[in-house]
Amino acid sequence: MSDFLSNFTNDNYENKQAEKKTESKINPEQTNEKSSNDEEVLEESQKNQANEMETLREVDDIEAKQKEISAKMPHFDEETQTMTDPSYGKKQLRKKIIIGTSSLVAIGLIVFGYHRMTTVKVPDFVGKKVSDVREWGVDTGVKITPEQVYDFDEEINSVIKQNQTPGERMKKKQKLVVYTSLGPDPEQLIKLPKFEEMTLTQAQEWITEQKAENVTITEEYNDKIEKNKLVKQEFSQKDFDASKYKREDQMILTYSKGKEVFEKNIAMPDFVKTDKSKLDEWIKANQIKADIKWIDADLAKGKVVSQSIEPKVKVAKRDNIAFTISKGKAIIVPNFAEYNKNNIDEISGLTVQVKEQFSDAVAFGVLISQSAEAGEKYYEGDEIPPVTVVYSAGQPYLRSYIGELEGDLAERFFNDYRSKGADITYTTYRMASSEPKGTVVKMSTYNEFVPTTYSVSIGISDGSLTVEEPKANTKLTEEDTLSSDTSVDEIEKESE
Repeated sequence: MSDFLSNFTNDNYENKQAEKKTESKINPEQTNEKSSNDEEVLEESQKNQANEMETLREVDDIEAKQKEISAKMPHFDEETQTMTDPSYGKKQLRKKIIIGTSSLVAIGLIVFGYHRMTTVKVPDFVGKKVSDVREWGVDTGVKITPEQVYDFDEEINSVIKQNQTPGERMKKKQKLVVYTSLGPDPEQLIKLPKFEEMTLTQAQEWITEQKAENVTITEEYNDKIEKNKLVKQEFSQKDFDASKYKREDQMILTYSKGKEVFEKNIAMPDFVKTDKSKLDEWIKANQIKADIKWIDADLAKGKVVSQSIEPKVKVAKRDNIAFTISKGKAIIVPNFAEYNKNNIDEISGLTVQVKEQFSDAVAFGVLISQSAEAGEKYYEGDEIPPVTVVYSAGQPYLRSYIGELEGDLAERFFNDYRSKGADITYTTYRMASSEPKGTVVKMSTYNEFVPTTYSVSIGISDGSLTVEEPKANTKLTEEDTLSSDTSVDEIEKESE
């Protein structure tokens, strides 16, 4: 191969090219001459020419490669005595490119890392609980802002939508707004069906379909209404308009459990003469419908007197049984018209307060009133109030107060008349008299019966007159007495 290449020096290559040109000038004529005689020679000649051209191309490629390799190889300059590396510039350029690329990559990594640190990938929270979103917000540092909206189809506190696209990244400083369900709108009007035409199961299905969580269904035994049929429909408000029913309104539907049947397997005890407290315990434990009646009896209060079912007879729960309970021996308020103030002490068990009252119409000693009605009964343990009995003191008798002091009149009139119901009053006036000042010397009426409403005029001495003492052993004649009395009357008239 080396010998072959040595033939292709620059001089040889030029000579070869000259020969080719010479041959190219000659061969066409020869070729044309031969072509007329022998086509095979022409074809062979063309093949040889093609092979020769291919060989020349290979030689050109080899020379180009040699030049390229030679250009890359360092060479020594004898004049400058320096070694020159043709690839130095390219190496420097490559180095700069590598440094620049590395810097760009580093910057890109820093930017990418910062972006990763300050952003977070948003999950798809739709259909999940808001508690899951809050937990994610705590873990990632993203502030969660929930917005609650009513939604019939979604469960309460489940996410309906979010303001950030799932799968994309968002800055941690941004807010993630999630719209959560409050469930069905409580203020939505709901048309109520006719529950009386629906069974218990149908009513339950309606509640589930309408999500009417404020509707409560209860069941109770009922002797008249068929099982699973409506007994009553109640609203939380009185006189509620069913046509304005909203999901937030309270409603109770009571359905029948049918008639409750109990087996007669409870032996009836004997409660006669036992305490009512024991009877109450038995009634409660066995759910007996007891008809309790209290009566007067000689037994102590609270003792059972009788029962409608004989002992040892079998009864069932909810059976009706009648019982009579003793009130004890009654204390009866008598008719006090049959008594008088002197024999009331004969009545036992009552505290009686006796009062007297003047009366124009009721005779003395006759009953006027009593505070407790005759025949009223009190029993052991009852708080028995005292009974006030009022008897008539007859018509008032206005007695004489001549000679008494004016200062005592108010007390005397109150005790003698007003305290007993008589409205007897008095008026006073001053008059000349030898009696001590303030002494009663005259009354318009005294020592006689008067009405219960009456007023009397009373003269009070002013002490202005003096009376001469009679001489010793001197007897007043009847004429002297008359003249003395006449003078007193005249004085009284003058004073009046």
